[in-house]
Amino acid sequence: MSRIAAAPAPRSVPHRLPEFADLFVGRESELATLGSILAGRRARLVTLTGAPGIGKTRLAVAAAAEFIARTGRQASFVDLTPIREPELVISELVQILGLDSDGPGGSASAAADGRRLVLLDSCEHVLAAAPGIGRILAGAPGLQILATSRERLHLSAEQVFPVPALPLPGPGDLVDLSALTANPSLALLLDRARRGDPGFGLTAGNATELVQACIRLEGMPLAIELAAARLELLTPAELAFRLGHRMDVLASRSQDVPSRHRTLRAAVAWSYELLSDREQALFRQLSVFVGGWRLADVEAVCEVPGADPAAGIESLLDKSLLRRAAGDGEIAEFSMLDSLQEYGAEQLSRHGEVGDTRTRHAANYAELAVQFEAALGLPAERQWWGRIALDQANLRVALEHSLATGREEDALALAAALGWYCYTRGHLGAGDRLVTDVLARVGDPDESRAGAAARVAGGMLAWSRVEFDRAESLLHGGLAASQALGDVRRSSVASAFLG
Repeated sequence: MSRIAAAPAPRSVPHRLPEFADLFVGRESELATLGSILAGRRARLVTLTGAPGIGKTRLAVAAAAEFIARTGRQASFVDLTPIREPELVISELVQILGLDSDGPGGSASAAADGRRLVLLDSCEHVLAAAPGIGRILAGAPGLQILATSRERLHLSAEQVFPVPALPLPGPGDLVDLSALTANPSLALLLDRARRGDPGFGLTAGNATELVQACIRLEGMPLAIELAAARLELLTPAELAFRLGHRMDVLASRSQDVPSRHRTLRAAVAWSYELLSDREQALFRQLSVFVGGWRLADVEAVCEVPGADPAAGIESLLDKSLLRRAAGDGEIAEFSMLDSLQEYGAEQLSRHGEVGDTRTRHAANYAELAVQFEAALGLPAERQWWGRIALDQANLRVALEHSLATGREEDALALAAALGWYCYTRGHLGAGDRLVTDVLARVGDPDESRAGAAARVAGGMLAWSRVEFDRAESLLHGGLAASQALGDVRRSSVASAFLG
């Protein structure tokens, strides 16, 4: 076994914590929590994880600075971005700690000099170094490591700290502009915008657009900083509008930031390129989902030869590229940040996989719509409403694809499900327009179950809007088709509204 022994002096000066010229905004709660964790005796390795651009490095540096100010301990910072070989990570640690190793990645047989905190920044591409890091920790009782990584290191001593997005402002916050400036996302946007224009501020004239911009930026500090730089060129209204294409808008000309942080696309690409081929394929195909989705949807929509969808989802969760919805639902729900989805969609198009993936997506949600509509009026109806609420965005995307590709039966089934959902939520006008439009685009549907379902849904919505002649025509059509098919349940529903 290789041996690490004490060396004369640690190399600490070149690894001092970086200093930032701009203000650190909006992480008071996270700083307090990290301070408590680092103060604990068992906090040997704390890993900050999170999506690209979520602000892991900046938070880790601030937490380390506060910790050493309170404790007087020594601290070292190591940027692992340029390091590609795991052995070099261990070599760097050995030099920082003042240890002498006769072999890379060996066990530490002597403690590091005194008590030291080491911040290892950007570990995700050198995770193979984790076992060596663990051995050094085991042999250096005075050592604590604070790491940033888009994926945990999977060591027994590790405590994971997922870094959340910054809180977002809401439309209701526009009532009080002075209070609105306290929102972390908006405060960061304003602070960074003033670097280019010291007179820039929040006004009654730009507040709505700036709030919209923050919401579209999803509370991601990197995206907010890049967007703020664009305010030198664009008005707040123009910025909010152009953020529909984040990857093209969010870029920086700063030369003193890492290249992967100069554009949002580069930040996401860094994570994407670290994935295996199968993980990349799954990530691309997941971009067709909008809002939330479940594992069963992934199994129906995503086709990656030789891959286990559950294992793939678990891996992308570990790598901070997916999110699991909070809560105690019976079935786990997942989603993807809009910025990640946009990049995934670009890659899906680049690989020529859009058509087939969207067709499978539409077929999956059309089948779900059929099952939901078939449960209406029955005891099983109750269990469907939460699922249909979750899937609104996916159902609408599936409807548009079905209409565009001539999948009329799927379009009718989707229209019926969406029509019933709008009815129960009181969105009568929107539901009526949707079903009427689909029936008009399909023409005169034949006596299929989907056609009957769409007619009944359309008649029900017309009835709810007191348009009785149109309602009677649609309901009679749906009733006749349902009776021809021997569908007693839907015939009963149509007859109830006719009555």
